[in-house]
Amino acid sequence: MKAIPLLALILLGQGHPSKPPKLDYDKVRDETFAHTGEIKFRKGSSFSYLAGYVYRGKEPKRPQVIILNFYALRINETGNPASDSDYAKWQGLKEITLRWSTDPKTYEVRTEKSVMTDSMTKILVGRAFAERIRAEIPVGEFIELANSKELVFELGNHTETFKENLLKPMKALVVSLPNE
Repeated sequence: MKAIPLLALILLGQGHPSKPPKLDYDKVRDETFAHTGEIKFRKGSSFSYLAGYVYRGKEPKRPQVIILNFYALRINETGNPASDSDYAKWQGLKEITLRWSTDPKTYEVRTEKSVMTDSMTKILVGRAFAERIRAEIPVGEFIELANSKELVFELGNHTETFKENLLKPMKALVVSLPNE
């Protein structure tokens, strides 16, 4: 694992450094996933994001793209699986627009839906499912967006703004990137 310079972390967090990226090694695939961990948009929110990259083996290698995943927990109040599409907000989306400077950039996305089947979810909320959107951002553009003062993104008709606090984990991921 690559050490992150303490000075860089202090500068990122203005005295409160963000955690270094999490590393998940998959022995079967011989791949490591370096990532921010799941970051909630705000306390109590069902919206979150995760940014990261994959490399072969255990020795960090500079990626060409950073994977940016957005998640949302949806509750189907009817409990009827046929009604899931009424609650799915990102179904059919083909792109995400990100703006961290004056020019917005659009990226293709893949969407996924998975039903929450554990008994605790069924007892507490009934039928629930998670939606996920995945975009691949070229590493140079990700570095720019992570170092911006704010990031605005649009997923269909849903718009969110990340202020510096939500960007700290992305900045920590950037600092941890191995050199070429």
